[in-house]
Amino acid sequence: MASVSAHATAIKTALAAIASVRAFSEEPDDVQVAAGRAVVFPLLREITYDQAFDGGATYAWDVVVLAAPESAGRARGQQAIDRYVAREGADSIPAALYADATLGGAVDYVKVNRAYDRGLITAGAVVYWGAKLEIETVD
Repeated sequence: MASVSAHATAIKTALAAIASVRAFSEEPDDVQVAAGRAVVFPLLREITYDQAFDGGATYAWDVVVLAAPESAGRARGQQAIDRYVAREGADSIPAALYADATLGGAVDYVKVNRAYDRGLITAGAVVYWGAKLEIETVD
């Protein structure tokens, strides 16, 4: 069984392949969202043990994408998120994760379940336009 940090680092590495993001393996202390560039990071919600046939575990994550500062305005802020939650495309988080479903061999597989909470998200006491993607990693 891999460690939580190994899964988080593998998620970060996959997301770093998206040219328009700054990827982190955990919530950064200093979040700086620049125009046309998003900040993304995984947050562990839970681990379910002994779910796989080999006694492995399922890790439930929220991948947070912060796409624009609140000051961008409602329409622009929400539109900035869309390219990251799209199923396909150069900026697609699901596409980046599915490009190597084993995340470089760190997990047995990754699964993207859904995108949700598209709107305002607070990180580091600052409000951003963003969204969350619910994913699972299994080892």
